[in-house]
Amino acid sequence: AARRASKHLEDAAGSDEYSIAYSTSWRRPVHELAAEREGGAAAGLGTLGGVFFPCMQNILGVILFLRVPWIAAQAGAIQATLVVLCCVACTLPTALSISAIATNGRIPAGGPYYVVSRNLGPAVGGAIGIVFYLGTTVAATMYVLGAVEAFQTGFDIVDLFPMDTEIIALCVMFVLSCVVHGGVAFVAKVAPVFLFVVIASIVSAVVGVSMYGAGVDFGGTSALKRADEPSLFTAFTPDKSGDSVPTFTSLIALFFPSVTGIMAGSNRSGSLADPGRSIPKGTLSAIGVTTVLYMAFVWLFAIFVSNETLKANKLVVSTVSWPHPTIVALGIVMSSLGAALQSLTGAPQLLAGIIDDGIVPFLDVLKPNKVKVAKVQKPGPAASGVGGVGGVGGAGGVGGPAADVEGGASPAEAEEEGEGEKKDKDAPSRKPTRELWLTWFIASLPCLAGNLDAITPPQTIFFLSMYTAINLACFALAILKAPSFRPGFKHFHWSTALFGALACLTIMLVVSLPATLFAAVLVLALYKYISKVSEERQWGDWGDSGTGLRLQQAHSALLALGHTSLHPKNWRPQLIILTRTSRTGHPVHEKLLHLAAQLKEGRGLTIVATVFQGNLIDEHAIKEAELAEAVLSAHVKASGVRGFTSVTVADTIVGGVLATVQTAGLGALKPNTVLLTWPENREPSKVVAYVDLLKSLRRLNKSLLVAKGIDSFPSIEDKLDGTIDIWWLVHDGGLLLLMPFLLRLCRVWKKTKLRLFSVMARGQANAKTRKRLMDYLNSLRIPAEVEVVSMDKDIVTDALQDRTLDMKARYELLAQLKAASLTRVGLEEREKALAAQGLKLPMDPTVRDGSGRPLKKRATLSQLFSGVEGAPTAATMKAATIAEDKARRESEASGDGDGAAAAA
Repeated sequence: AARRASKHLEDAAGSDEYSIAYSTSWRRPVHELAAEREGGAAAGLGTLGGVFFPCMQNILGVILFLRVPWIAAQAGAIQATLVVLCCVACTLPTALSISAIATNGRIPAGGPYYVVSRNLGPAVGGAIGIVFYLGTTVAATMYVLGAVEAFQTGFDIVDLFPMDTEIIALCVMFVLSCVVHGGVAFVAKVAPVFLFVVIASIVSAVVGVSMYGAGVDFGGTSALKRADEPSLFTAFTPDKSGDSVPTFTSLIALFFPSVTGIMAGSNRSGSLADPGRSIPKGTLSAIGVTTVLYMAFVWLFAIFVSNETLKANKLVVSTVSWPHPTIVALGIVMSSLGAALQSLTGAPQLLAGIIDDGIVPFLDVLKPNKVKVAKVQKPGPAASGVGGVGGVGGAGGVGGPAADVEGGASPAEAEEEGEGEKKDKDAPSRKPTRELWLTWFIASLPCLAGNLDAITPPQTIFFLSMYTAINLACFALAILKAPSFRPGFKHFHWSTALFGALACLTIMLVVSLPATLFAAVLVLALYKYISKVSEERQWGDWGDSGTGLRLQQAHSALLALGHTSLHPKNWRPQLIILTRTSRTGHPVHEKLLHLAAQLKEGRGLTIVATVFQGNLIDEHAIKEAELAEAVLSAHVKASGVRGFTSVTVADTIVGGVLATVQTAGLGALKPNTVLLTWPENREPSKVVAYVDLLKSLRRLNKSLLVAKGIDSFPSIEDKLDGTIDIWWLVHDGGLLLLMPFLLRLCRVWKKTKLRLFSVMARGQANAKTRKRLMDYLNSLRIPAEVEVVSMDKDIVTDALQDRTLDMKARYELLAQLKAASLTRVGLEEREKALAAQGLKLPMDPTVRDGSGRPLKKRATLSQLFSGVEGAPTAATMKAATIAEDKARRESEASGDGDGAAAAA
């Protein structure tokens, strides 16, 4: 990712055009850019051919001709009407929701999947999309088997040869797939032929039953019995098999598959000239027309044909059709074939939308042109860089190679790197050939079962899963009042979307509880799988409502917390890690990130920050910081740190660090603990700057964690045993005890034990002190061993333990502990030790000859503290430290390696 981005930086040379392309295309799904570039559909289907006719063909099926009269007889006209309305109450709110979303922007190929994934997130969209694809594919099987059975029964062609139904169904499935292979435009020309036959059969049935009700006999109607009184009320009797007596809910489960074709138009959204206009008008019109037809059939047959005839003769519609029963028999076959044709047309386009997004890796083999998908690998070793103060800040120079991160291309870059000729991601001109033949293969397998009863419940549940998701997506957009949700379709409300979702869930339970549980397990498994993939592939924000919901929750939570100080029980380390990186974003000390990951059990905020020295006016410096932040984020992710990164450009490193620490976080989520490394550069100016930085951080009321020898710390893959030793000199509120406790929660330190050392003066009651400390640790619920170390009274005062409990005295105590060995006697002993090691002190500037010129005479440590009795002042302590450092440097410069090592 960094290599490609660096190349773009060089090519762009800071042009405005590049900066716009970079900000708009980074991590956006490929097909969105492709769709925007295409600017419209190639096929350009209108409302009738693209939405209305496909929906009509999918909705009007065998159930209208074979089941509706039987339902009217069992439930009566009134309750049968309620059955129809209950099912429509599930599909109508879904149609309103899809209409609202369709008019809120262009919907490219993928239709319902695109709607769900862009509003509920890629994981939910992918899981529901695959399930809906399976439902649409299995629906093609159901329609083909229905057509074959209707053909064999209607024309009395049965038992031609063994497994004749299954073999004929496989042949029909292949022929329909070949028709779909001819293209969407070809299907749009063929489909009206099927629909015309269906409409003709419906007209024939309506005219025939009306004539029969008026007393006119024709054809085989003389064998039927007219109704003495209308079948208005329920008359439940066992079916022919005698296995069960139907109920209102079982009739809903039986009828509902006849209304599940409302997505036929939106499935082919990529082939529509104006999806925002065609989908609402075509879908709602199809629902209205088919609902009227269903209720007309219910009332006509319930009024004119006797209840016994309707229950006994499933082909009563064909019998009463005028002028000939063959018209309805042919209509039943053609309605099933037309619905199967629409399912085979929509399913491949739906699958193509999922494949082009690259969210399901095992489907990537179906891509016609391979596209590199973002994949972040563990970064390589950090590049060496120079700069920063001590262990803080970014590099002061360019160092090392670019990030060892593979993939990660933006959609635009991925398109540039595609193989073969120019790709047209999911613009409608791309023919989903591979997806079609996969759909044919999947749809052919259930044909071998030859039984509709086993196929219908799962297929219905898969459809309802998509309807539920679409309603939830629209509900989330409406209730969150997303600024981008401005649909042109106004005849909806968040309450209709919520009602639709609840209705779909209810129907799912009514249709089949086992099938519902199976679908739920399948969706959950796919969701977990895609979520895991999303952690490996950096997709970024898809603009889904889930992200908007989390943003709103975070906003509300931050406002609720406000700026009030937290109770100690709620305190947790909010870490900001100050690390030094190369100019390409590689951290110099990778182990610092590993240490932060090992402290993550604190469950607090984590920010990894670095500072680049530069000028904000320089556009190249800003872009360089953006690219470095991307590389640093990859390192942070590879180290197991769940947090944020920040790269600041400032005139000075120290100023940038302090600005970053002061401005990081919001409200109660502001860093309270700073983690940084011990300085490697011991030049006086660097040391002074580092100390001043620490003082400034303390003035900002930040807890400090300084890691010395960070490169020898364990990595996130290691596993340690032994003890963690805590030398507790000052009662600091428990932070020094909390950090090792958090470390032990990580698997790296899981097998270690805590050991607390407390310093006492000789002769004091060590047992009593140890008991006090044990009681204190028990009150903190931190298991640890306690060791009391006795030292001389000239180092530890009698009141040490009491004074460590006083936070105000801690600085004075530390100063006394450091100064205890710097009395005059201590200075003389240290001077002898330096001389024994061959180290030389600097020249004494106070020793001069008679003319006032300085003599080349070495100073002594005692001279530096002349006139000082007891504990020296802070100034003399600092002078002694500088003198020792200077002596060490002179010794190292003279080549005395052993002496330098001993001094260190």
